[in-house]
Amino acid sequence: MPLKLTITLLFFSFLMMSQCEEPFPAGIETTVSGTVIDETNDLPLEGRKIKILENLQNAPWQSIDSTTTDSDGYYSMTFQTSGQGVRYYVEAIQDDSLQPFSNNLRQIDSIGNFNTIDFSFFKLYPYTITISGEDLIDTPIAIRSNYTSTNSIDPLVGSNFIETRVLLISPYYNHELKFSRTLETGEIQRYVHWIEASNIYGPNELDITLTDELFETIN
Repeated sequence: MPLKLTITLLFFSFLMMSQCEEPFPAGIETTVSGTVIDETNDLPLEGRKIKILENLQNAPWQSIDSTTTDSDGYYSMTFQTSGQGVRYYVEAIQDDSLQPFSNNLRQIDSIGNFNTIDFSFFKLYPYTITISGEDLIDTPIAIRSNYTSTNSIDPLVGSNFIETRVLLISPYYNHELKFSRTLETGEIQRYVHWIEASNIYGPNELDITLTDELFETIN
């Protein structure tokens, strides 16, 4: 299902649910706190933005407060109900360097009490990848990565080249980097380069040499 359609359906789902619920009375004080960690090494993630979201009776939600995690990955916020909210959520904001280990949007179940909600992410680190082409068939080569959208990785062009791409990858897992090209005959060819987990939680460097022999026809 297209992402835009999925978001639209979720919007109307929340809207219909919120119209059927009674809002909490105004002025109920609630505290939510917890930690945000890198699941791969159990280390705290400092400076991660955390938001409190209020689901209004006739709209999906709005942000009512935010904070950032400290050096221990800890956050804490106390808020009061507005009299219009039917549900409240806490969200740990992700970015290109983080992949959620579990849901990063959680409902605050105990309004009026103290809530502990922890978050886990897989932190991604930059891999500087130097890619060399040696006497290749002269057709553009697309690059696909699990963690970077295809459109954000510039294709490789030419038969002989040395290009550098920087990708964000988890060093904790093996990773597939896929190269594909379409020949003049219409054949689609692919080469999958296996990047082994480095367990280096910082910048990584990698060299890849592409030759025609590496590509296999997939249709």
